[in-house]
Amino acid sequence: MSVLGTPGAMPRELVIASAGSGKTYYLTSRFIQLLATGTPPNEILASTFTRKAAGEILERIIERLAKGADDADEARKLAEDTGHEPLADVTECRALLASVLTDLHRMNVGTLDSFFVRVAKSFSQELGLAPGWTIADNLLEKRLLTDTVQTALSELKTSELAALLRALNLDYSKRRIHEDLLGLVDRLIFIQRHLDPDLTGHWQPEFGEPAR
Repeated sequence: MSVLGTPGAMPRELVIASAGSGKTYYLTSRFIQLLATGTPPNEILASTFTRKAAGEILERIIERLAKGADDADEARKLAEDTGHEPLADVTECRALLASVLTDLHRMNVGTLDSFFVRVAKSFSQELGLAPGWTIADNLLEKRLLTDTVQTALSELKTSELAALLRALNLDYSKRRIHEDLLGLVDRLIFIQRHLDPDLTGHWQPEFGEPAR
């Protein structure tokens, strides 16, 4: 996990510790400290690996401020943990809590994946990405493969298509052609990814009679 503040406001820190050692507690203390000292929420980043963990970070921030806003002892403890003395006052905790809830949509608490996607979308032109690009999930990937297979088949001659179907079916009359083609595409993609990127002319399919 990491928290980044406004450049120059506070030195950046790298916290490395084992599970259950209090990294999240320290991270939320640092986050609250930055907010309390005037750093805009959109200039702070808290990142982790899973959505669940990101949700817990945001929940802890709000929960600790809410406790400080309701209890003087909790407010004093929060002031100690953050090193920001004004938070020892319940009124100060309430004001900061209200500010956080108002600007909740500006809080940068999320996964590393979501952060990199946001950066890529901001610089899509510089990265050479097509407008409106998105991350492909399993359903989208299958749809793209299906469209690719259909396009490839539509460009085949009738004799080539018949030879391909015979090669796939062999003696199994009940095999599912569509699934077989998608499986073949998956294998070809795997091969392509492991080939020399400078290799050219390596896809020259020749559909002939299946071997006996």
